[in-house]
Amino acid sequence: MTNEASTAFDWWWWWDIAAVLLSVTCLIIVAEVLLLVNGKPLESWSFPIQPNSIISVLTTVSKSAMLVPITSCLSQLKWRHISTQPRSLSHFQVFDDASRGPWGSAVLAWRMPLQSRLGWALALVTVIALGIEPSAQQILNFPLAERELKNVTATIGQADFYESKSMQVTSQNDDFGIQRLNLHAPRLQLSVLEALIGNASEPYVNCPAPATRFKWLEFTSLGVCHVLHNVTHLSTRKCNRRADVDYTNCTYILNLGPEYIPKEPESLSDPERGFPKTKMEYEYCNLSNSSAPNQGVITRLGPGNWNGTLAQYIFLRHSQGNWADGPDGSRVLTYPDILISDLRWCAKTYTNTSTSTRSPRATPMSVRNVMLEKTFANETTWTFSSPKGLTYDIPQIAVRGLNIYLSSMLLIDPNEYPCSGASSRSSIFDSLSVLLTEDLWERLDNVAETLTNHLRADIGGDNRNVTLAEGIAYIRELVIEVRWEWFILPVTETVLTVVLLLVTIVITGKVSLLKTSVMAFLIYPLKGWKEGEMCVTDVSNMYKLDKFAEGMYGKMEMLDGRYNIVKHE
Repeated sequence: MTNEASTAFDWWWWWDIAAVLLSVTCLIIVAEVLLLVNGKPLESWSFPIQPNSIISVLTTVSKSAMLVPITSCLSQLKWRHISTQPRSLSHFQVFDDASRGPWGSAVLAWRMPLQSRLGWALALVTVIALGIEPSAQQILNFPLAERELKNVTATIGQADFYESKSMQVTSQNDDFGIQRLNLHAPRLQLSVLEALIGNASEPYVNCPAPATRFKWLEFTSLGVCHVLHNVTHLSTRKCNRRADVDYTNCTYILNLGPEYIPKEPESLSDPERGFPKTKMEYEYCNLSNSSAPNQGVITRLGPGNWNGTLAQYIFLRHSQGNWADGPDGSRVLTYPDILISDLRWCAKTYTNTSTSTRSPRATPMSVRNVMLEKTFANETTWTFSSPKGLTYDIPQIAVRGLNIYLSSMLLIDPNEYPCSGASSRSSIFDSLSVLLTEDLWERLDNVAETLTNHLRADIGGDNRNVTLAEGIAYIRELVIEVRWEWFILPVTETVLTVVLLLVTIVITGKVSLLKTSVMAFLIYPLKGWKEGEMCVTDVSNMYKLDKFAEGMYGKMEMLDGRYNIVKHE
């Protein structure tokens, strides 16, 4: 008997301490795994088992190990519970059920919240432990996030010089550069036509895989800018109605100052270039001709190619109809809108330009335009500069060639009688409807953007000498995100288990270490009850036994040299 008692004492609480150490160790490993994977791409995880599976396994082991000391503590507390003062013998069953799982623990917490505060705390930990697995499943999240790719460089076109592919000369001695036949010119012309109908071309962007988004902080490129002025208030009109030929001829005189037309000394004496006045004539069909058009537009080429101006156009537009009702009920001619459009060489600074595989258009956060002025010219090259010292060289053939291309598409001159049904356009391109009915500023701005994008591109563009601005490449991918708030529950449960185990060891130190022993109920007899009180009839299940035990109060005491459960009233 002495040897058996010694052997039992040797086990003490060591199994429970080992179990709680295992639980703590598992949580430490979980924490290390979480710190390791937090913020990392999911693809970088090279192990065959996924990180969330590792977390699930470790937290399950931790919880299982944690319940071992909780079971022992609840079982041991029932012996202390009945040793401190007389208790109902039914409390044995309550503590025993609590040591078996959450349902029994919930019953203990409900029935005995004040009679055993430590038991109530252990029961509460057992019940809350039900949330450990769901919490573990919520610890890891896998959102889509962007990260910078250090080994991938995105590039976008940047023009520091314009060496046109579409406008080439047959020899260096050509005065105006006779152009060679090539396949690049139609591409440029078609792009301008697309811009006029609303589809501006895209800049050249190199977006290497596996990147999904690209960003350029800031770069500056040679480009074309567009400025539109309404100069209707600077015009006068004189009309002559000729009933014999069924049309009215009107002459518009524009008195434009230097803010609209750049001055060059050699051009002041050239009236055909708009100096000092610009004259435009337009023939209106009289009202009697019902088949005549009721709207019209004509354009004139202004004095371009000077002071940074690529091309300048003057638009006379009746967008709301030629005729209107007068005050006396008669039909009178409406006054048209007269607009000046400047396409100018400029330096464009792009800030925070970004593009992605989902939206391939390279969109800058902001664009700063600085107009360029011609500062030098020789037989082959013109130099344009900005006030901040930016300098760009452009071949003369490119400047003149672009002017010719644009003029062929934008000039509309009614040099034949429109009322007779003859053509009123000198261009092959039918730009009349576009320039008349659409937003003129938007369409010409598309032209400027398209020309800029051709300057910034070799592939698909018109510049052989393109500089590539390097940008930052990002990839959008699944990353591992640790939601630490869901890790609080497993940690708190384990910490409470450690604390409650230590408290239980201390306060039950003077009580026999019986824990879950069934033999103790057989060895420690009930004393003080009469034989008739112990005679139970018609008890066929545990519920009736529990009811019977509720009225029996006893306390574990030393009697005749051994422990007994002694009756107390």
